[in-house]
Amino acid sequence: MPTDFDQEMQSYVVQTIYQVINNPEGWSEVLVEIRKMTGATSAFFMGLCSGTERSASVVCKCVDKALLVQPDVIDIVHAMTASLGPGSSLMLDVRRDGLPWQSRLADMFSFEGQLFIAVISKEGYRRFNLGLIFSRDDQTDMKLANQLLLAITPHLQIAVGIHRQMWRDREKAVQLDRLFSLSITPRAIVRSDLRIIDGNRAFERLTEKSGSLLKISEGSLIVGNPTLRKEVDRLLEQAASGQDIAHVAWVKDPAQSLGWLLKADLVGLKSLSTTPFVNLYLDGELKFMLSFYKIGDHNGLTPALVSSVLGLTTAEANLACALAVGRAPAEIAQARGVAKNTVHNQLTSIMARSGFHRQGQLLTLLSTLAFFVG
Repeated sequence: MPTDFDQEMQSYVVQTIYQVINNPEGWSEVLVEIRKMTGATSAFFMGLCSGTERSASVVCKCVDKALLVQPDVIDIVHAMTASLGPGSSLMLDVRRDGLPWQSRLADMFSFEGQLFIAVISKEGYRRFNLGLIFSRDDQTDMKLANQLLLAITPHLQIAVGIHRQMWRDREKAVQLDRLFSLSITPRAIVRSDLRIIDGNRAFERLTEKSGSLLKISEGSLIVGNPTLRKEVDRLLEQAASGQDIAHVAWVKDPAQSLGWLLKADLVGLKSLSTTPFVNLYLDGELKFMLSFYKIGDHNGLTPALVSSVLGLTTAEANLACALAVGRAPAEIAQARGVAKNTVHNQLTSIMARSGFHRQGQLLTLLSTLAFFVG
């Protein structure tokens, strides 16, 4: 069992591990503490991608990084950990009079001893490994070192998992920011009181040309049309309630004889169920993305329009358009040369995405949309 001193050190290492979540540069500090705790000569983290072309990203202490990214080392680590699951570990003897790979490692690292490898996480072709090098000159209690490593491995797994999810969210947020800025659809991020946080160029052009219908005044969106304002408020209230349905409304502009479809989505970084953006502050206040689809100049109800409004796949949007013109599911299946169950499953998916429980509700929505398009 670890001594009191070891338990204190273990507690400090765990604290250092969780600090990495907010400071990715801190992984090297974690290695410093693990070396102190285990008495290892060197330590490294290796992120391994074992696809068609193996590659590795490395953070290390007291060992040359250039050695760790050598193809021979990557191949050996890959071969030794390929069958291991998360949380598994193994100890390898490194000696010049051993097997070819053992002597190869001994020559490359200029040492004889033991190499400890633990698989912290594994996802598809990707693995995140911890490696410790113990030279024969070390007077380390290997059993004690292994116990200490087993104790901190779950904490490493949690930190790596959170860090990976944060990285994915960040990448998604960057992509959404780019799509938001470049979109030809007028979009604005607003608070519940219609205070504007951000708007893309298409939204700016829309407000410049809409006169009293939509305009920006002192940083707020002013909705001059009472009917449109009522629909905006209703959609924001629906989106704030977290209802998993399509928050859409249709508005006619009699002056321009154009139809507009309005859509509201809850956005932020507070929940995975919301749409994340990079530049939104987590101040606890709800924020929404308003999208304005100009549909009055479309010629007919197209799959592209239905897909963009309801968030459907291409196949689902084609099916919705076919239903809108009165074709029965069985007729659609026969025309496509697919099983009835295929069409039924797609229809079920459409209903789920749209938040409807009956096909009649979907047809009513499509007919209303078709009216505005026409």
